[in-house]
Amino acid sequence: MKQRADGTPELAQRDESRRGGATGGGTGTPADAATRPDRAALRAEWAAAFGTPPHPYLSERFLAKALAWQRQCAAAGGFPRSLGKRLDLIGPGGSGRTQPAASLAPGTLLAREWNGRIHHVEVLEDGFRFDGRSFRSLSAIARRITGTPWSGPRFFGLRRRKADG
Repeated sequence: MKQRADGTPELAQRDESRRGGATGGGTGTPADAATRPDRAALRAEWAAAFGTPPHPYLSERFLAKALAWQRQCAAAGGFPRSLGKRLDLIGPGGSGRTQPAASLAPGTLLAREWNGRIHHVEVLEDGFRFDGRSFRSLSAIARRITGTPWSGPRFFGLRRRKADG
């Protein structure tokens, strides 16, 4: 560590120019600040590009990066349709699920062998029953059985990995 003449440690100065300055563009020089769009221009461009005004607390840096990404997508012919579908699912009014939930009728019994023991799970109206206890998700049961995080539907054979086909 470098030290000053008086023996105190010299603290490193943060080099904003290497990281694109505080707002994410250029070399951080005053000339760059003059050519960089102001907040109002970024907000107007966002509204034109995305069809809705940006949240008021989004930083100029974020606005600039999102708009740059949008321009790249437009230049490449738009983003993939699969991404649009996923965004619709997680956006306002979406279910948040990227895959449909497994539809299991109440009373269905699931069985899974793990480490030489067969585990039985009963499907309830509002969750699952395992070892006399109620659970809200199959993933919680899979974790209780294995001691590690698992996708419950995958653990019980209700869903396969994409690579498995």
